[in-house]
Amino acid sequence: MTIKMHRISARLTIIIAKKKVIFMKGQYKLIFEVLLILAGIVMTGFVIANFQGMQKAATSIALRDSFNTVANNVIIAVIKASNEENSIIRLDIPDQISSNVYKIGMEGDLLTVSSVNNPEINITRQIFNIGQPNRISKSEVISSAGNIEVVTENGRIRLRRGLSPDLCVILGLGC
Repeated sequence: MTIKMHRISARLTIIIAKKKVIFMKGQYKLIFEVLLILAGIVMTGFVIANFQGMQKAATSIALRDSFNTVANNVIIAVIKASNEENSIIRLDIPDQISSNVYKIGMEGDLLTVSSVNNPEINITRQIFNIGQPNRISKSEVISSAGNIEVVTENGRIRLRRGLSPDLCVILGLGC
């Protein structure tokens, strides 16, 4: 009987050992799946953070390019106005760029275009080919009107906010 017992106990030991291994395999699978899900969540977080950073950078680049385009158009209008006495040049500009209202300022021979909400986003350009930079009066306009006027009066050049097209129609002006 002792031999049978050993055999029985040996079989029981094998059966118990197999059950322990099977039980441990289930724990490993569960732990592996939990770690796999956590790795997926971490990778998703990194992807979202990187795309948000790239979106901010792309928006900033597009905003600066658009500011440069507006600055070039205003500089061309200033150069045209400097060649005429007592003139008004109307210039249509976007009222917002990338959902940002911006301001255009002139002082000396410099033109600055900057965001109203975030002054760190700005560009400054030199106005050239106008003869004397002291002809430019310090002036500043905000883009929300959708147009500006470059005015030459008594040899001085300045910016002013233009009238909106609706107001021109109401007043009967040929704007």
